[in-house]
Amino acid sequence: MRHRIRAFVVAVVTATATLMPAAAGNAAVTTATATLYRVGAIGCDGKPQNEAAGTVTLERSDTALKVTVQVDDTQYPSHAFSVEAWEEAPGCYSDNALRVSGAGLTTDSSGSGTATFTLPMPYTQSFPDGSTVVLGDGRGTERLVVVLDNSGSTGAGDSYSAGPIPLPGPVPSPSPDPDLDADGDGVPDSDDRCPDSYPGYPVDGAGCAKPLELDWTVPDRFTGEPATTIGQVTPHAYPATVKVAFPGGAVCDPSLTYTLRYGDVTRSGTGTCELPADFPSEGPQAVEVTAAVAGRTVSSGARTIEIDDRLIVSLGDSVAAGEGNPPWIDRRCHRSAAAGGFQAALEMEKSDPRSSVTFVDLACSGATIEDGLIGGWTGIDPRGAEKRDPLPAQVDKAHELVGTRTPDAVLLSVGANDIGFQDVAEACFLPTHCAGSKAARKLPNALTKLSNSYNRLAGELKEKLTPNGPVYLTEYFNPLHDEQGRYCTILPFWSADESRWAEAEVVTKLNDVVRAAAARNGWTYVGGPASDFLPHGYCASPAAKWVVTLSESGLGQRGVSGTFHPNRAGQDDYRRRISEALTALDE
Repeated sequence: MRHRIRAFVVAVVTATATLMPAAAGNAAVTTATATLYRVGAIGCDGKPQNEAAGTVTLERSDTALKVTVQVDDTQYPSHAFSVEAWEEAPGCYSDNALRVSGAGLTTDSSGSGTATFTLPMPYTQSFPDGSTVVLGDGRGTERLVVVLDNSGSTGAGDSYSAGPIPLPGPVPSPSPDPDLDADGDGVPDSDDRCPDSYPGYPVDGAGCAKPLELDWTVPDRFTGEPATTIGQVTPHAYPATVKVAFPGGAVCDPSLTYTLRYGDVTRSGTGTCELPADFPSEGPQAVEVTAAVAGRTVSSGARTIEIDDRLIVSLGDSVAAGEGNPPWIDRRCHRSAAAGGFQAALEMEKSDPRSSVTFVDLACSGATIEDGLIGGWTGIDPRGAEKRDPLPAQVDKAHELVGTRTPDAVLLSVGANDIGFQDVAEACFLPTHCAGSKAARKLPNALTKLSNSYNRLAGELKEKLTPNGPVYLTEYFNPLHDEQGRYCTILPFWSADESRWAEAEVVTKLNDVVRAAAARNGWTYVGGPASDFLPHGYCASPAAKWVVTLSESGLGQRGVSGTFHPNRAGQDDYRRRISEALTALDE
């Protein structure tokens, strides 16, 4: 839309003022005459043309201003023009915003024409930004601008202008009562620049309406069902609710009509102070709301709001999936809503009404980096044809779903299966000491290989998912102590000495590799679970235990795969630690 300056700067203004004697039965008037000029398109930095094309005559009484426009030109024969008039003021406004109701001028076949209209004194005009000017109140510039606009124009339609024309002096009248407040807004008429305030609406010291206050909320996107399609990850629109409030904590009046404008959209509503909106994308959005009643503007307000949808992607193994905590939201991967990453995303969704969360959950029990994250994996519980049809690599699937979006965070837990943690645990349940088992002898090479696999994973993530986005790699928990800090003895054969060995050679060394991979690749290491679990291990009392036992796995999910995994209390610790790390997104 084209804008033009409120105060036209014309090179020459010819004006004279005369006090005319009162005729019988009529009030005295003062007059002024100015030259009307031909102009072209005028923007905020535009320049008017200076060809004289007629005159404008002002006749002022104590209650009205009679304006006579005479066009003597050949530029626009047989043209219809609307008339705009306002007190000169700084700033820009929309074309055709200040028309004088009922006023117009039509030239004859030679291009000449005359129009006369009357403005009340004082004459108030409201600009689209909510500000007002009052001509004839003794304040401001007290200079009138008159414009003839091609009727129906939506662009550069100005054809003639006159002014700024100094307003003829007022006919002397009695001074107003300094204590009179005709509109009851608390500002005496002698100081009131906006003498017709809407009853009850807050005004400033000059008696003019204060701007509306705007806030916004967005609906939750993640309510317990992770996004599984491209359309769910990247919607066509981002809905929001713009909330209108009166300034200073005054109660919003729902009986007014509120008009919301953003982009090319205009929406109006009555009976509510909350206006729905649908934005085409994330990011800053400029909105404006106008309050009106019976065609009368009460006030307006504007604000830039931020549409922010946090995209969280969870990748990894059984700890990330929530193994050990049925029911499953995905049976093949034993994916559970109890998982710490799932609950952290849900917590983030509920924490801020101005932002939303899109959560993509691809973690799968039994996954390794090579078989699961960057390669295919059948899942922990494949059935029938699923055993011959691996699931796509988690990184590739995430890349497909995310499309052109970049995740705000990738939650990652992987590494335990890569070093054969399950094989070590099974060896410790046997009569011989697990330190001498085949699984234990493989650990050094497995840990070295894991370090190299992390490097491969970092390259895949950077290429396909998070070129600059943050990755949060979680520490593994320590399941080997009771609430007294003693090493676990797990009948019939798992001894406290074996727990001591497993802590030093498996848990600690695994977390050392995890920590080093995070530092090497610029990831955030989410620490804490290893120490948090110390009094809550496998052998702790039922009230203190954060680990699923063999019998609990058998009863709860009719299988042993849940054994040695965080139970709901343990996963809640992961939720807490992940949520603490994700606070960086708000900084």
